[in-house]
Amino acid sequence: MNFKLTSVLFYFRKKLIMNIMRAFIFLFCTAIFGFTPANLFSQNAKIVITADKTVTVDEVFDLIKQQTNYTFIYQEDLFKKLPKVHLKKGKIRVNDLLEASFPGKDFNFSFSNGNTILVKAAAAEKVVVQQSKSIEIKGTVTNDKKEPLPGVNIKVRGTNATAQTDFDGKYTITAPNDGTLLFTYIGHTAEIVAVNNRKVINVTLKEETKQLEGVVINTGVTVRKKELITGAVTTFRGEELRQISTQNAVQALKSLDPSFIVVNNNIAGSNPNILPTIEVRGQTSLTANQVDSQFRDDPNQPLFILDGFPTTLQQVVDLDINRIASITLLKDAASTALYGSRSANGVVVIETNKPIPGKLQFSYVYNSSYEFADLSVYNLMNAAQKLEFERLSGAFIVKDGSAETTPLTWDKEYNRRLAAVRSGVNTYWLNEPIQMGLTSGHSLNFGGGSEEFRFNIAGNYKTLTGTMKGSEHDTWGYNTTLTYRKNKLNLSNQFFISGGNNQESDYGSFETWAKASPYYPKYNENGVITRYMDGSSLPLTSLQTIVNHPANPLYNVFLGSYDKGKDFNFTNNFAINYDVNPHIKATGALSVSRLDNHNTVFVSPDDTRFVNNISTEKGTYTSYEAITDKWNANLGATYSNVFKNVHSFNYTIRASALETKNNSYKTALRGFPLGVGGNPAFAFGYEPNGKPDVYTELIRSVDLTNQINYAYDRRFLFDFTQTISGATNFGTNKKYSPYWGVGFGWNLNNEFKMNEDIVNIFKIRANIGQTGNQNLVGFASYDVYAYNPNTNVFGAGLGVSQIANPNLEAQRTKDLSLGLDLAMFRNRLTMTLGAYRRKTSPQIVAIDLAASTGLNGYPLNVGYLTTQGLELKMNYNFIYDLSRNFVWGIGLMGATGDNELGGFGNALSSLNSEAQKSTSLTRYYDGASSNDLWAVPSLGIDPATGREIFLKKNGQSTFTLDKQDEVVMGNSRETATGVVSTNLNYKGFSFGLFVRYSFGAERFNSALYNKVENISRENIFDNQDARAFTDRWTTPGQMAQFKAIGLTNNTPISSRFIQKDDYISGESIRLGYRVTDRDWLKRAGLTALGFNALANEFFRVSTIKAERGIEYPFSRIYSLSLNLSF
Repeated sequence: MNFKLTSVLFYFRKKLIMNIMRAFIFLFCTAIFGFTPANLFSQNAKIVITADKTVTVDEVFDLIKQQTNYTFIYQEDLFKKLPKVHLKKGKIRVNDLLEASFPGKDFNFSFSNGNTILVKAAAAEKVVVQQSKSIEIKGTVTNDKKEPLPGVNIKVRGTNATAQTDFDGKYTITAPNDGTLLFTYIGHTAEIVAVNNRKVINVTLKEETKQLEGVVINTGVTVRKKELITGAVTTFRGEELRQISTQNAVQALKSLDPSFIVVNNNIAGSNPNILPTIEVRGQTSLTANQVDSQFRDDPNQPLFILDGFPTTLQQVVDLDINRIASITLLKDAASTALYGSRSANGVVVIETNKPIPGKLQFSYVYNSSYEFADLSVYNLMNAAQKLEFERLSGAFIVKDGSAETTPLTWDKEYNRRLAAVRSGVNTYWLNEPIQMGLTSGHSLNFGGGSEEFRFNIAGNYKTLTGTMKGSEHDTWGYNTTLTYRKNKLNLSNQFFISGGNNQESDYGSFETWAKASPYYPKYNENGVITRYMDGSSLPLTSLQTIVNHPANPLYNVFLGSYDKGKDFNFTNNFAINYDVNPHIKATGALSVSRLDNHNTVFVSPDDTRFVNNISTEKGTYTSYEAITDKWNANLGATYSNVFKNVHSFNYTIRASALETKNNSYKTALRGFPLGVGGNPAFAFGYEPNGKPDVYTELIRSVDLTNQINYAYDRRFLFDFTQTISGATNFGTNKKYSPYWGVGFGWNLNNEFKMNEDIVNIFKIRANIGQTGNQNLVGFASYDVYAYNPNTNVFGAGLGVSQIANPNLEAQRTKDLSLGLDLAMFRNRLTMTLGAYRRKTSPQIVAIDLAASTGLNGYPLNVGYLTTQGLELKMNYNFIYDLSRNFVWGIGLMGATGDNELGGFGNALSSLNSEAQKSTSLTRYYDGASSNDLWAVPSLGIDPATGREIFLKKNGQSTFTLDKQDEVVMGNSRETATGVVSTNLNYKGFSFGLFVRYSFGAERFNSALYNKVENISRENIFDNQDARAFTDRWTTPGQMAQFKAIGLTNNTPISSRFIQKDDYISGESIRLGYRVTDRDWLKRAGLTALGFNALANEFFRVSTIKAERGIEYPFSRIYSLSLNLSF
């Protein structure tokens, strides 16, 4: 074979060129794609640190992956020898974060496959130190204020030697005597210090001055920085809620925001099966006039949004508080107009925990609560007082003309009861239905996934027994959230099912036990519970009855009667987001849900109330089932951009549709044999005129929303929201209404470039708008007919139960809101001040038509209601030492407000007339407040005669009360109410105290009116307030608050029973400890352990002495919480 020289040269030349190209490519890639931590990302790439914390280098990479599009690949144990990194709350450039995490050049970073970054250990530097020796160096690292800094990273340059300061800022490290030390700490400027044979080196690190980032607000539709919002909004993290209460979010919110009001329910007390009454910034509607429906919400209740979709108050109360990530409260038109006709009462936006990428995370929380009934407010007579009171009132004197019994038999009965009292009988009946309430809750949560696919699964189960025996409210829930993100597409689906069982106390109303006379024993001489309190079990006729024959409330408890219910809820939310380009994002979502509630009430035929009934009328059974099917869909798009670095512009358009279908079925049966346990198959028949009741309702609503947000250089702010809403709730001719909000804001701190060490936030804001309320009526557009079996002899006929009002308009609330947001001294002092005025017109009220129509409750637009008020929230941290994790501060929040009626004329005269016939003190007059208490002024008890003296409008005094002399004698709204709080955090320990104050409210004391006076022959043998015996007028010339004892002194309502109700109460107190990053935790497989002890409603001091909790007592709650993270 012959070779040519040219071929050989070409071969070697080709090989040489290829080697040169390979070397060039390698060098080029090294130059272009090889990075150090300091230049890996662009200068503008930043991430948000949500709280001060200490993390590993692996967790630093997790943070970067969560908030950027970059993925890191490295050997699993590559960073195990590196010290942990201390992060401070705020925003930091990614390059700075990596620089602090990798202070040396011990690792190489290179790109692979787009946004994937390979991290490898660099070859150890060969450092030749001639004639140097290693020495041990000690020292302290402090900040500008000479405060020690824990967790500062120290590295000997040119070696792998590292160390970290302890909680006192001290460190020890071995280094060459002519070496160099590098000190790095997040939020501070790095320092390079030469050793120079020194064995003690103290270093001061300077804090970097960086812009404080604002809080992010989720309105349920958009996500924006609070700094750029012109509306009144507040956001609370789930952790803040759980530090107040472990019960539910509602109980926690009332301690955190002055606008969120939970109205005191003196009837229901702490009954776990009764929903609270909630208002945000007062009332917009007259609750007494709403058109009744079992599906209607309280017209003053705010709208609740759960993960982007409307939900019910029951679901919010039953929601596991450990699932809540944040709650945002929207208060005025600029922030709520997004929700159109449903937003007049404010909006509460709840976000639950979302999946987090990374390794599998698991947590378990156990909550236990112990409730104790507060019986100190029941001021009842003892046995001796009660019997003597009855004797003085003439209860044992035979009625004139009565032939039932002789005076001798009445005297014998009195002597028998007197003998029992003298033998020591003094029964405290209030203890009998009471127990220690116990709540036990379990919450499990685990999740994880990759950047593309994430999942979160949560479950909870809670059992609750109330302070009245037999009362229960058990709930359970299961939630799965899946998210998938690929390039520009983001899909998420949340599946949620929940349910529960509830039961009212077998002991019935607590009022029954408060009425039981103490001179009766609970059992007879044989220890048997008898049907009647006198020890007998056989019923007596009226002729056989001596004085009275009261039933023993204990007898009915064990008969098998019940009042129980169960519910099941299913919800599935699906959402899709698509990033068209960096500035435009399209969104769509669909939610479907079903709420099923079933309640049954059975009263045993052996109950004492049926003792005189025939067998076919003994025992009752009522069954009620309600099903709500709902779907909600929305489509929208958002455009956002920043022009020339100063003009921030956002535009959002959103269309939504909602359909709600309500169905209910109710049946009432009576006549049961003994021993069938409420089986409806054994019922004799229906209640009279009690045929099954079927109710069906379909409500549809649509909304189209446009929103513009503009900010100039973060100084001047402008928001505009416009929504067109339509709903079938209203008249055919008035289904659609416009709603809008315009807001302006001015960040003075940015405008005048104020010193950030002094002023961090100084914003004034103002907005005006119009929102709506559709929680009122159902079939305003239609005539409603009902079958009436008594119409004629030929069978059932139709009767008109409602006449349509095709011109019924939605209630519209015009809202003017002003506010000031202030933060100073690096947020050590924060304050929010708000003022508002809302006018809701027209109101929807129920008017009774002419008697000839046979109709009442006709829905009509008439009048207006104006509400105005002020609110303040401020906090100051006296100690704010993050280096030692030592923070102590106090807080104050308060609110005041009232309303005024107008434009009603005589439209509500029928309501006023009915109120004057009852014990209601509410009147509806133009110029007055719906919270005013109307009564005839009382001048007290005449010392000479013992009679009450009234003051007429003309100034004259009289013994005769005239309802025409009624004037405003008080107001049930507080002049000022709020919470004073203090919070202390020291290392892992935490303490919090929240005390509520309320001043300026008046209250009608029903205990005085019903249990001190107005005691008749019919209720004289019920137990009464002790003041009826001790504080009554007895002799001429005596100064007394109450009239003389007697059975014929009917007392009308006057101002004498209206009293000041000023109080302070212990709303919450907490002591907690949380520990992380301990070797013993790691050995147990834990990453964190937390423990909290809480108490709620633990004391109350009031100026009024009145019964609290008529049908169910109020409780004091003590809780323990254990939190485990794996």
